[in-house]
Amino acid sequence: MSSTPDHQTQTADDHHQIGNVIDSNTTKTIQQEIEELLESNKKQEKRINNLESKALQDVNRYFVVQGVFLSSITSNNFRCKYWWITFVLSLLTGILNSVNLYRNTVEFLKCSEELDQNIVDLNLKKRSLNSNSQPREIPGDNPARENPDSCARCRRRLFSYLNLIVCTKLCLITLS
Repeated sequence: MSSTPDHQTQTADDHHQIGNVIDSNTTKTIQQEIEELLESNKKQEKRINNLESKALQDVNRYFVVQGVFLSSITSNNFRCKYWWITFVLSLLTGILNSVNLYRNTVEFLKCSEELDQNIVDLNLKKRSLNSNSQPREIPGDNPARENPDSCARCRRRLFSYLNLIVCTKLCLITLS
């Protein structure tokens, strides 16, 4: 069975139209993914800001409570035989504050790293949309997936854990 020139032209036109439909659908899909990533980034940024505020409030609350404890020690009504009450209350406050700060730090780091990855994925999607090329699939476990700056990640972890260590040391200094 031989193809006529008209049939070959029609087949080429059909393939071209199918290609245009696929490109249009791919573009719409990429645009939807970009919008989803932008929305996710806004939520992550809000979550990070809330975690930072919560950590700051926890540290401030800890210092206020320690100030109350220290002012109770310096009052004239304090008796040496009850020193352990203030010590135990201060110790419990310090332990609870340290645990809470640790949890906030871990959650902050997790959210920050997810936001960094979302930004990398967003930039990749924008580049693929602007270049009008087929986008690379970005499944979660793909080894070809671009990673955020590891130096920035290490710096963030270092400063976060140093902050946690400083706050814990202040708690220990207050107890001694």
